[in-house]
Amino acid sequence: MSDYIYQFLTALFTTAVVELLILLLIWYATRNTILKEVQLGRLLFFGLIGSLLTLPYIWFIFYNFIENRSIFTLVTEGFAITVEAAIYRLGLRINLSKSLLLSGISNLVSFITGSLYNFL
Repeated sequence: MSDYIYQFLTALFTTAVVELLILLLIWYATRNTILKEVQLGRLLFFGLIGSLLTLPYIWFIFYNFIENRSIFTLVTEGFAITVEAAIYRLGLRINLSKSLLLSGISNLVSFITGSLYNFL
């Protein structure tokens, strides 16, 4: 297995775990208020689907077309947040604000985690 594929699989696993943990924490904190209509199992399922659908595009498509690191980060994080928010909106049947909040927070924490990992 090539180093790049190994790095991708590591990133995919890490991203999925981090984002699912964040979604779990958000759900737990808001299960009686903001997300009272969302079942935990469905949230985690669609959270995993979001990570599995967006990360391959970032690693294998965008990576080959965007050379500038800052632009790459803006485009790919915007892409991930938008696609995952759409998945949450449709899959969980929640409004756009809630879906963007879930996606934005989970992707922000995932991005920070990845940045710290790369820094160390």
